[in-house]
Amino acid sequence: MKQKALLAGAFAAALALSGSAQGAAPSLDASGLYREFLPQYAAAIGEMQEGRSEALAALGSEFAEPGVGPEDVACYYADLDKDGQAELLLINKPGGFVQDIYTLNKVGKARHIVSGWPRNRYYLRDDGSTLLREGSGGAAYSTWEISKVLPGEGLQMLERLRTSDKLLDGTKTDELNYFHQPGTWGMEMKIPKERAKALQAYYEKTKDMPDTAGLTTLADYYRR
Repeated sequence: MKQKALLAGAFAAALALSGSAQGAAPSLDASGLYREFLPQYAAAIGEMQEGRSEALAALGSEFAEPGVGPEDVACYYADLDKDGQAELLLINKPGGFVQDIYTLNKVGKARHIVSGWPRNRYYLRDDGSTLLREGSGGAAYSTWEISKVLPGEGLQMLERLRTSDKLLDGTKTDELNYFHQPGTWGMEMKIPKERAKALQAYYEKTKDMPDTAGLTTLADYYRR
């Protein structure tokens, strides 16, 4: 019996690993929910490509990369907050990260949740609902943060790893320091480099971005 239990456990673990390696779940069919908003966002991306970002900022986005056009942004839908209504994830195809996420408010209007950009990238994770943020503020300052979307609110941080050339009391050091916050309300602690590298490897394995090849891009909504 013990041997059977061990085999069952190993089989379950193998299934879990194989499931995370197959890529994100297919996009939900929720384009109709955002049919009024998508042309607005597509037009704003088009304006940004021409050097003007005011329209995109008016939609709540902090993304500002003039080289990105409507054909470079794919539309993906997932119910991140598990409220029965899909969020819109706008995926930067050249960079392979989520550049903006929107949800719908109580009257069906798009509401901005978060923006990503090359030095502040968001990725879907293999649980289908949480996000991984990889941020960089220079050679000594990097952040890996796991968060979830709360219905009607925004992001809640669940776990954070960061590097700094300063200790928690602000003392500058000659070596790179690693700090880990294990929960939303947990205390941030300095951890060994080996532990930090193991966490980074774990975060990397949990990335589960969709294949954008089969997704609709903003080009389909541009100037309609």
